[in-house]
Amino acid sequence: MKKILVILMFLTLSGCSRHKTAEEDGGLRNLIVYCAEPFISEELWADFSYFEARNDCQVQIRKFTDAGEIIGLLRTEGDSLQADVICSIPGSLIEEALATRLFQKTEVENRKYVNDKFYFDKESYFIPYALSYLCLAYDSRHIKKPPLNLGELQDNHWAETIIMPDPVKTGTGRAFLHFSVARFGKNGFRYLWDGIQKNILLRTDSFDDGYRRFLAEEGSLIPAMITQMRYHNQNNGNNRIRGVILQEGTARIVENAAIMANSSQQILAKKFVEYLLDKDFQRRVWNKKWMYPVNKLIVTELGLNEDIAMYEGKSRNMMQTQVRREEELWLKKLNRTLDK
Repeated sequence: MKKILVILMFLTLSGCSRHKTAEEDGGLRNLIVYCAEPFISEELWADFSYFEARNDCQVQIRKFTDAGEIIGLLRTEGDSLQADVICSIPGSLIEEALATRLFQKTEVENRKYVNDKFYFDKESYFIPYALSYLCLAYDSRHIKKPPLNLGELQDNHWAETIIMPDPVKTGTGRAFLHFSVARFGKNGFRYLWDGIQKNILLRTDSFDDGYRRFLAEEGSLIPAMITQMRYHNQNNGNNRIRGVILQEGTARIVENAAIMANSSQQILAKKFVEYLLDKDFQRRVWNKKWMYPVNKLIVTELGLNEDIAMYEGKSRNMMQTQVRREEELWLKKLNRTLDK
């Protein structure tokens, strides 16, 4: 009898120690996706039932306040971070993300539908899926004539009106920094920030927090994306919140996805990134994210070619090689300027 009990215990322990796959348990594969989305466009990540049904999986979306927060986790947790795909990384923060060395190069078939210029990362770690352009959003209830150029933005008339997503911590703030360097050079941009810092009412740790406070009328100006102005027209039925492209131009803002190198779901993760460029999801980018799609077939279908061409003609964009070479110095100069 004792021998039988020992044998049963051994078999039970052996069965428990063996790691079962999702398929063996009769469950579904889980794909863990990190994203950072402001409240106005969080519906983008609400439904992946079509993808899940096609690939016999469950997509688990984990939301954060800003892409900068995700990069902070990448730095602190490294390979132990439980994620398969990282989304919502703007071009302005790609070099910081790449510095963690946690990503897998990815070549996707749907790349043939995306213009090469929308790839900030020429090494193909990060795949673009959404596009917009930098603007200065303003509240027309409080501002009848917004500043039209960066010179006017430095005027005392705009004292304590600007809500600035932190240019060190946030994607939108960093995009504004890149734009200022592209416009004034690696030395001249400091004088712009020195001029506008007295007009900055708040520096926020996320664009989401900044935009919420902007809509709560704590400030009247905030860097944003020109396509986000559609949200107010279509959801609030008014055009109180408006955006202006400054006379100095704009900057292209592209959001990207990348696959974690330590993901145990490499094939499924690649299929997910492919899906982000699929027609179904690309239409959702326009209708739910308030950004332009990057798939040229959907751009044409929605009649957006002229809009994108107009903003492209006004864009001043940084190259990846220059950002990699010089950004650390820009940030040091910026911190010295803002700490005055």
